[in-house]
Amino acid sequence: MRPYATIAAILMLALLAQTGCTEQSSAPRVPNFPPISGTVVDADTGEPIEGAAVIATWVAAAGIGGGSYEGMNEDLTNYAGVFNINGTMYGGTDFNFAIYKYGYLAWSHNTRMINSDGKRELVPGFEWKSGQTYRLEKFPPTWSHLNHTRFIEESVGHVPSPLIWKMMQPEEKFAAEERRARDAERLRRMHEGNAK
Repeated sequence: MRPYATIAAILMLALLAQTGCTEQSSAPRVPNFPPISGTVVDADTGEPIEGAAVIATWVAAAGIGGGSYEGMNEDLTNYAGVFNINGTMYGGTDFNFAIYKYGYLAWSHNTRMINSDGKRELVPGFEWKSGQTYRLEKFPPTWSHLNHTRFIEESVGHVPSPLIWKMMQPEEKFAAEERRARDAERLRRMHEGNAK
């Protein structure tokens, strides 16, 4: 094989590996997560929560560059607090699963927000299966909406979920007010420091 042909072959193989266009990637995908349903209730009263957004997102293992976003399924709970998630059509190897309704702390399958500063703790033991009940705690009135919106975004894997983003709009307004107040306070302190 001539030198330029060898170089061309190497470059073609590298390009195929980068884009995932190999024989292995064209194999049919097998779903990793079956459809599930569950019930969302108020943690204090046990009453069903209607209109909570439930979202699952999947990430597939990739070669160069790490994981890649594969897909999303979402649903709103009905009058009985019940949701149905279709599972994955994507064969994703990792996932995010979250529940949110304005007025409540967002629920995430692997972490929970434990204070106004946005501190989180791991929540082990989540199982992808139907028939579970998810208890949402009311959002404490003194907690930071800014930190809570960040937690929500992380819980859904920063995926643009139409249901959750629409539901977050009232909270985003409070978060914007907090952001302005925080920035004004930083500016005031900076001016005070310069004046000394």
